[in-house]
Amino acid sequence: MGGQLTTEDRPPSFLTVSRAVVFLCLVAFALYLAQSGEGRAMARSLVAEGQFNKALADLGNGRITQASSRLEAADEASTRHRMQLRVGIVYSLDGMLNEALPHLAAAVSSNPKDAGAYYYLGDCLLKMNRLPEGRQAFQRALALRPRDPVLMNNVGYSYADKGVQLEEAEQLISQAVAMRPNQGFIIDSLGWLYFRQGKLTQALEYLQRAHRLSPGNPEVAAHLAQVRQALYSEGSLSPSK
Repeated sequence: MGGQLTTEDRPPSFLTVSRAVVFLCLVAFALYLAQSGEGRAMARSLVAEGQFNKALADLGNGRITQASSRLEAADEASTRHRMQLRVGIVYSLDGMLNEALPHLAAAVSSNPKDAGAYYYLGDCLLKMNRLPEGRQAFQRALALRPRDPVLMNNVGYSYADKGVQLEEAEQLISQAVAMRPNQGFIIDSLGWLYFRQGKLTQALEYLQRAHRLSPGNPEVAAHLAQVRQALYSEGSLSPSK
C-alpha cells in the first residue's frame, strides 16, 4: 500500500484550476476596461444610471432640490445622449421647463437623427410659449419619421392641449387615427382636439369610443367627464348620459 499524499503533494484539482483561470480572465478583463475608453464609458454609465434612479426616488418623495442635483450629476456622468434626453424629459414632466430645455437641446445636438428627442424639445418649447421654435422642432421630428402614427398623435395632442395650430393638429391626429383606428389613446387625442375646438358633440363621440377601447385609462376618463360636464352645462346632455 502506498503512502498517503499530503495536501501539499496532491496535484490541483480540475475545479481549482478552472477557478484560477476564470479569476485571471476576470482580472485581465477588469484591467482592460480600466485602461480603455469602453471601460471608462461603462463606469460612467453605471454612475449616471444610479444617480438618475435616486433622482426619481427624490422626486417621488418631494425632494426637488436634491433630485435636481442628482439629475445634473447623472447627465454630467454620462456621455450618452439618451441620458441627456431622459433627464430633460423628467424635468419637463415635472414642470421644470427652464431646467429641461438645455438637456433636451443637448440630446438633439448629440443625435440629430433622434425624432423622439426633437419631439420632446418641441413640446418643452411649446409649453414655454415659444411656438415658432417648438413647431420647427416638431417638423424636424416628423421629417425623420413621417409615417409614425404615435409621433403624429403626440405632436397633434401637444398642439391641441396648448390650443394652438388646431387645424394642423387635426390633420396629424386624423392621419394617426386612420392608421391606428383601434388605439384608444389616439382616438382620445382626436376627441380632445374637438373639445378644444368647441365641437362638443364630436368630442363626446370620439371620447366615448376611446373609453370603450381603453376603459382603464384615467386620462381618457377625465377627458370624457370634462366633455360631458360641458355638454350638461349648456343643456345638450342630460345627467344620466
